[in-house]
Order: sequence, then C-alpha cells, then structure tokens
Amino acid sequence: MTAANANYKLLLHDKRKAIYERLIRLEEVISSTGISGDAAAECAKCAAEAKYIFGKDVIDYFDELVDKLCEFQKADSALTFAMKSLEMYVGGTQEAVDNATMIRNQTEMNVFVMIEVDVIERVIGSSLRLPDELVVTIDRKIQSVVD
Repeated sequence: MTAANANYKLLLHDKRKAIYERLIRLEEVISSTGISGDAAAECAKCAAEAKYIFGKDVIDYFDELVDKLCEFQKADSALTFAMKSLEMYVGGTQEAVDNATMIRNQTEMNVFVMIEVDVIERVIGSSLRLPDELVVTIDRKIQSVVD
C-alpha cells in the first residue's frame, strides 16, 4: 500500500469516526433533554457529511433518521397547535389534543429507537474498522522506527 493510499484511508477513517462520535453525543443529548431543533439540525449535518464517506447502508440509516426527526417536529408542532386551539376555544377539542399527543409520542419513540447506541454501533461500527492492509502498513512503519 502506498503512503498516499494509507493516508487517504486514515483520513477517511478519522472523518467516519468523527461523525460516529457526534452521533453518539447526539444520542446522549436526545436521551437526556429530548428532541430539539438543534438536535435535528446536527443530525442533518451528519447525514450530509456521511453521504461522501460511508456506504449506502449508513446513508440510508441517516436518511431515515432525519425523516423520523422531521416527522417528530411536525407532530410536536401539531400538538402545540391543538393545545393552543383548545386553550383559546377556537375549535380545539380534547380529542384533537389526545390524538396529537399519541402521534407525537409515537414519532418520538421512533427516533429514540433509531438513535440507541446499539443501533448506531450495528449500522456504523463496521465502517470504523481499519482495513487489514492499512494496519499491516502502520505496524511496519512503527516497527521500522523502533528498530
């Protein structure tokens, strides 16, 4: 393996790992404080960057996760609207609030399931493994410096 090829693969690995670590931090934030617009925006940024450095399976995962986050934001807005309508007596009903709450809770659960650490590990983990030929090249370089 040439030095340029090894450097390229290391750079690719570092970029993948950075996205993985951002996604793990995002999971921690969502788990502790809930889903926010900032969390959705960060996920969208990760998804955009992932398109250039991961395979189709990871890209599909990010696309689905972003879709679920958008669904949640729509459901959350619908719930807020239903609650305001009921509060202001402008045609809002408790049934509408209950229905919007149910939809919001389901979409929130869909996001939580997709962003669990186990799921992230399963989808992205194999992409973080350095190629064997790169490990051998690095080992040889280290050995030559030590000797």
